[in-house]
Amino acid sequence: MEKTLKQLKAAQDQIIESEKMAALGNLVAGVAHEISSPLGAINSSASVISQNLEPTMQSLFAKTIRMNPEELKLFYELFAKISKPKDFIPSKEKRRIRKEVEEKLKQLGVDGTRRKADFITTMKLEDSIEKVLPLLQEEYSLIEDLSKISSIFSGVSNIGIASEKVSKIVFALKTYAHFKTDSEKEETHLTESLETVLTPYTGNMKVGVEVCKDYQIDFPILAYADELSQVWTNLIHNGLQAMEYKGKLSIDTKLEDNHALVSISDTGAGIPVEARDKIFDAFFTTKSAGEGTGLGLDIVKKIIDKHKGRIEFDTELGVGTTFKVWLPLIEES
Repeated sequence: MEKTLKQLKAAQDQIIESEKMAALGNLVAGVAHEISSPLGAINSSASVISQNLEPTMQSLFAKTIRMNPEELKLFYELFAKISKPKDFIPSKEKRRIRKEVEEKLKQLGVDGTRRKADFITTMKLEDSIEKVLPLLQEEYSLIEDLSKISSIFSGVSNIGIASEKVSKIVFALKTYAHFKTDSEKEETHLTESLETVLTPYTGNMKVGVEVCKDYQIDFPILAYADELSQVWTNLIHNGLQAMEYKGKLSIDTKLEDNHALVSISDTGAGIPVEARDKIFDAFFTTKSAGEGTGLGLDIVKKIIDKHKGRIEFDTELGVGTTFKVWLPLIEES
């Protein structure tokens, strides 16, 4: 009997060790994939910047010294416009705008309409065609230089976005490995907390996502503010991914039984039945292999538990998912 028990214990230990190694393997694969993508974007953008910056600035300098004051003023206005982030334009819409711009350029008797129309459309200058046209004529030939400058600004923006993504991955791993227990609660406005998290996603949501908000709590609650932001980041990001950035995202806050209730809903595909019991488990992910560490919702659950609150979800295949977070308004001993 004793020998049998030892064999069973050894078998159990081996199974546990195998599960740990499998989980570690999934984690390493997920982290490697998640980090390789933003690092690739950083390297690519840095290469574009290093190749284009010096020759483009030299070319622009040579051209601007030949401009009169009015032309120079127009150039600076144009430069300022292309330096601003551009909203995403769907391909179909971009083709329609470019066709209209091309027709207008032909009516104005402009040569090289296709190339100029491409630039004007990409830079979103279709409402200022006649104003900027003098600088796009062959006398200065600024199109190529300004296009390169635009790619430099895009590169800088991409580096910022990619760096932020890597930081989030590292933060998730650090949170999982060293979950804080000694931080202190502070007064936190839920509306402000949610809006701060929503802001970085605004650019991606402008085209395909309808955001509906119903904030009924207008007073602060005691919470671990930074960690609560991580909760909203995970839930909002997951919702947008579930919808593939096309659908309706709803965020509500209200009072319920001495708790602040925050609901975040998406109109995505819903959580598969076989995944529902494991959705808050560490290393578990419904994403494709190598696409995610599987730590997000595990960390969310830990943070909510630390607040002595609770988190639940309602989901329906083909309809969507709602995550509900209850945070106590009264300190519990």
